[in-house]
Amino acid sequence: MTAALGNHPFTLSKQETRALGDAFRKAGFSEDGVNAVLGLKTMAAIKDLSGEVALGRTAEPNALNALIRLFIIGAPVGRALAEPALGGIPSARWIAGGVLKEAEGKLYAAFKVTPLKGLLVAFDRSWAGQGVEAADHVMGPSDSARLLSTLLLPPENGKVLDVGTGCGYLAFLAAREASRVVASDLNPRAAAFVDFNSALNGIDNVEARTGSVFEPVKGERFDLIISNPPFVISPEDRLTYANGGMKADGFCRSMAGEAAAYLEEGGHFQMLCNWIETGDQDWTARLSAWFAVSGCDAWALRSSTTDPRTYAENWLDLGHHDKENRGERMRAWLDYYREENIASIGSGTVTLRKRAGNDHWFRGFDGPARLAGPAGAAIRERMRALDFLARRAPDDAALLASVLRVSPAARLTQECVPSAAGWALEQAQVRLVEGLAYKEEIDNWFAELLIACDGARTLSQAVAKAAAALGHSEADIPPETTEIVRQLVDEGFLIPLAAAR
Repeated sequence: MTAALGNHPFTLSKQETRALGDAFRKAGFSEDGVNAVLGLKTMAAIKDLSGEVALGRTAEPNALNALIRLFIIGAPVGRALAEPALGGIPSARWIAGGVLKEAEGKLYAAFKVTPLKGLLVAFDRSWAGQGVEAADHVMGPSDSARLLSTLLLPPENGKVLDVGTGCGYLAFLAAREASRVVASDLNPRAAAFVDFNSALNGIDNVEARTGSVFEPVKGERFDLIISNPPFVISPEDRLTYANGGMKADGFCRSMAGEAAAYLEEGGHFQMLCNWIETGDQDWTARLSAWFAVSGCDAWALRSSTTDPRTYAENWLDLGHHDKENRGERMRAWLDYYREENIASIGSGTVTLRKRAGNDHWFRGFDGPARLAGPAGAAIRERMRALDFLARRAPDDAALLASVLRVSPAARLTQECVPSAAGWALEQAQVRLVEGLAYKEEIDNWFAELLIACDGARTLSQAVAKAAAALGHSEADIPPETTEIVRQLVDEGFLIPLAAAR
């Protein structure tokens, strides 16, 4: 037998695991293939599909249906159907290797596999009757991981670190463009799944390491560090993937403060996080303190703010599959929030850029209601634009002397109503159709100003052109023009052509 995979608790060789991946792909076990069988638009919609319906749609005895039943639905499959679907290798080997379990003559998958973004991602499954997940349970691509995957900066062939990697999903996405990826996790079982998934997908540039936060990479530096950490704020500390073992938002705060030491100059750190919001402090003031001496420029993009009870209801059942003691646990969570003076809990993304100098900036504002496709390129462009505003256009005079251009992803929609004089403008909206899909209600003045920013004129010249087009005098120009222009730059409607890199 060939050597077992490093870090892996199962007795499969890399060659055997790759053969398993080949069997999945040969059967058509892909996002498109599975969605077509189950009648889904996206893999994320599977949580809304009943088991009865899923079994009905996989009733035909073929390899793809067998794999869906085993590794997605969690249903048993007979040996006569399972073995051909798994490449013809005897099921005894898959049982011994930890891929299958056998009960009453039927075969069950020992874990789940999700096809996602061209990957096969294996992770722990929850079993019927299991009250609480094991502390070392390895979670699959969660909603938060899927969100971060759409925000990832392009690695640009650099060295990447994925901290708290879990099953390795984000690490494998980064590996497509990075020269090398280190995927670290406190949980040895997570490192095991990273090794397994690397072989399953034929990926050779991801290295799994075990240890707490940055301990596995002491003395190393990276071009990009990413993390979907255990950010849930609660009094409990049982699930490795959910609870960081520190009070309130201490884990995320500590991690953000340490990251800069492991970044190359010009490198970036991206992290999803939750933070506490007190009634007597603006959320941006709290987060800015996290990065005061980080040596990095920092941008916090808030996606939501949630009251403590709603937050507890959202997270209380994570890893718990029965309702025993739920009321008691809920009271403990709410008591904890009161003791910690938590008025609400914020959620969002933090992006850092390491930069020499002592004029580092922090910005924090709300994100858009939705994303329009991958937003990594938009995140990088926004970091450059925020740097421009902070260091090259800190006052109105500098802003008016700068050159801006309207984003090619901007779209203007106008709604008119009939009037005695013809169609009269009732409202107008400008929106972005790519990346960070902000939208704003605007009037004629800002609609005209946006299109006047053509990349050739200064903002001052664009203001003059817009005023002339509308027949405005200088006194008619809204006094809040530069303030709103800054917001339009923040959100990506206007792009500074001289943005710092």
